Formats: sequence, structure tokens, C-alpha cells
Amino acid sequence: MKKVKALSITIPGELTEKLHKISKAENKSVSFVISEAVMSYCGKKELEEARAEFSERARKMGVVSEEDIDRVIHEYRQERKSAKNHR
Repeated sequence: MKKVKALSITIPGELTEKLHKISKAENKSVSFVISEAVMSYCGKKELEEARAEFSERARKMGVVSEEDIDRVIHEYRQERKSAKNHR
């Protein structure tokens, strides 16, 4: 079983109404809907961090355009092909 913790949160009344409407429409608890929303938000943040890291790495490698991406892919494939032929 998953470990759970109770939290107390404060949200605007208007949002509370929307939350209850969604929970009823989807036949899910308010707690479940909030958990799904938080998981989605956390996933979005992780993706943003990964994109930022990838963009920084790419910039350091000189990959800043679509042509650069095509060039790097072509070089990688050539290296793999050469390595495979030298086995």
C-alpha cells in the first residue's frame, strides 16, 4: 500500500466549487483529483527541468538549429556504422 500523508490546504472558493464538480462528474474523491493534479504539475516541472538541461547541453555542443540536429544525428549514425564494421 502507498504511504499517504494528510495535508491541509487553502484554495479559493471558486476553485473549490470546480473541484467538487469535477470529482462528482468523474466519480472520484476530491483527494484523488487533487493528487492527480499535483502529480501532473510535478511531471510538467520535471519535463521543464529536463528540457532546460538538454537545451544547455545542446548549446554547449553547438547544436542550436534544426540543421545542427540533423548533422549530429548523421555523425552519430556514421560512428555507429563504422564501429559495427570494425568488429
